[in-house]
Amino acid sequence: SLAVPTYCSATLTAATAPGTARQGYFFTYDLVNANQYTMQGTPATVGTTGTRRFFVDETGTLRANAAGAATAASPEVQ
Repeated sequence: SLAVPTYCSATLTAATAPGTARQGYFFTYDLVNANQYTMQGTPATVGTTGTRRFFVDETGTLRANAAGAATAASPEVQ
């Protein structure tokens, strides 16, 4: 298994369960292969700690969706 890259904060990639949220969000990092990754941010408590879900991949384009999970097809954050 490949390690989490150094540009991903350990506290961010550890924010996956109650008590570990960062800025009200949980984060999921997935290494697709040596050249591709995805990271999603979801509110710890939808409607309280946040309303949008976020997605970023190796392109560096941040995307968001207020209606459900954010994906590579979600609108770009401006």
